[in-house]
Amino acid sequence: MNFDSIYSEHIADSKIKYLLPNTFLLAKTNRYVIERKQLLEGLDKILKEFNNIVIISIKPNYDSRNLIATSKYKDIVIEIPSTNHRLNDTFFILDKKYLPKFECKDLSNEEIKKFKLNLLDDEYKLYSNVIDVNLLENNLLKEEFITNQDEELKVLILISFIFLIKWRKDRKIVMISLTSPFEERGIVNSIEELKPYDK
Repeated sequence: MNFDSIYSEHIADSKIKYLLPNTFLLAKTNRYVIERKQLLEGLDKILKEFNNIVIISIKPNYDSRNLIATSKYKDIVIEIPSTNHRLNDTFFILDKKYLPKFECKDLSNEEIKKFKLNLLDDEYKLYSNVIDVNLLENNLLKEEFITNQDEELKVLILISFIFLIKWRKDRKIVMISLTSPFEERGIVNSIEELKPYDK
């Protein structure tokens, strides 16, 4: 039933949807919190011109998505999914040259041999295996991974990959978070406090 490959794809997908948006959060160089209704006004204040500019939109709500869709910014917005609920209605403004580079690295031969990993995807170097730890040949793995809560451990499901996200050191990335009635997002900035994006 392809359980191992389906499960692996699910885990990889959910990890990527969590980690990739979070790297934008770590890579930002400037941050503002503005009122929800001021999204377009805030973008106007920051973007005097937007040649080669991209706006990364993370989990915009219905109103934000509609505002952008009918604005002059609609063609430069890239929406990316996220499993991090703290990034709802968050926008990152950057020159395209500052977008991250991605690299998929090979696992070590030792790890591949130890877990008898099977290559699922050559491009992304995604490996997987389902190991029956009750077989005598897998006794060492069972001893290594069993805990008091796992006394009835039957199988180990392994999904392994190394995915590097690389950012330029000299990047300029402006983050805008919209206020939320459901969570604290920090001190709200006035529109006057927003500075134009400087490449």
